[in-house]
Amino acid sequence: MPSGSAADTQREHLATAMQYGDVAHAAAGVWGRRAVDMFLVLTQFGFCVGYFIFLGNTMHDLTPISTEASIAILFGVTLPCTFITDLRRLSLASTAANVSLLIGFVAVLVHVFQQFPPSGSTQLTAWSTTPIFFGIATRCRHCASLCKLSLPRTKETCTHINICILM
Repeated sequence: MPSGSAADTQREHLATAMQYGDVAHAAAGVWGRRAVDMFLVLTQFGFCVGYFIFLGNTMHDLTPISTEASIAILFGVTLPCTFITDLRRLSLASTAANVSLLIGFVAVLVHVFQQFPPSGSTQLTAWSTTPIFFGIATRCRHCASLCKLSLPRTKETCTHINICILM
């Protein structure tokens, strides 16, 4: 087999930049890639819809705005962001968001411990909410990993800071 064959080219591509669609294409051909890509789009769409509903309800609880208006406001802010095709442009905004989350987390902990000082009978965890915690933690780690993979070596410091904040 010559070194420039299609199989070698595909093998080299899979070794350097493998995505879910590439694995499906290697395993099941074009229809495998299409099916995987379709399910990825559906999964991401479902996540986005759930996230919009969650944020809309949260904004409704915190402000006098209706849930529908809150979702419309969020959609108006988010839609322009979908035209950003280079994740490197979001690294500083992502760092600022993670710092804000860390500050909010510390503020919540301070408030909780001031209002409810620990005692011998305090339950430290509620096992019924553990799956929600792991879902959120997994999503944060996934986003941090995605950003790390998309950034060149010169921007890794920002990504390492984000990952440390998320830990």
